[in-house]
Amino acid sequence: MEVCHEIDVFRFLLGEISAVQSYSQPNLLPQYPANMPDKVVTHLWFEKGIRGTIITSHTSSVFDAPEERYADLGHDMYWIITCTEGCIRMDEISRKILVCRYADYHPDAPKGKRVEFKRLEDYSSMSFSDFCHDITGNHLAFIKSCATEKPFHQSTLDAWKTHIICLAAEKSAVENSQKITIKFISPL
Repeated sequence: MEVCHEIDVFRFLLGEISAVQSYSQPNLLPQYPANMPDKVVTHLWFEKGIRGTIITSHTSSVFDAPEERYADLGHDMYWIITCTEGCIRMDEISRKILVCRYADYHPDAPKGKRVEFKRLEDYSSMSFSDFCHDITGNHLAFIKSCATEKPFHQSTLDAWKTHIICLAAEKSAVENSQKITIKFISPL
């Protein structure tokens, strides 16, 4: 379930996920049980034909690192969204967004592209929670939606679908890395 937030964002941006396949190696850190791998690569297949990859590891980040030293002490949390015309890299630790575009590698070359800098957006003056992970705000929004009987921004069905995908990815990681087709069979 480590990647539930990433799965939520991917589903929001790219549509429904139709299959997953995860690879893990034997755990390096003994406190993690075998059914909770400490390093995993998960491949995602989307219904629209898009592919995605999530890499998760707990084996290189210093345990008691203070937030202001995360980047120096092995913690990273970033997203790279690769599109046909360019890419975006959102670094949650530094709170910066790198925007690049693809250009011809060389005008005389018959093929090839290079990555060119377009801009760097700096949100480092924002707190970590304001930039990417406002749990308190999310909890308060949920309570307000319950009190006012207005819909929450994520439905129960959406949360359930994300959990089904995460559980399938976990199953693949601990059971010989098989590709698992996602079939949403509603419990209701």
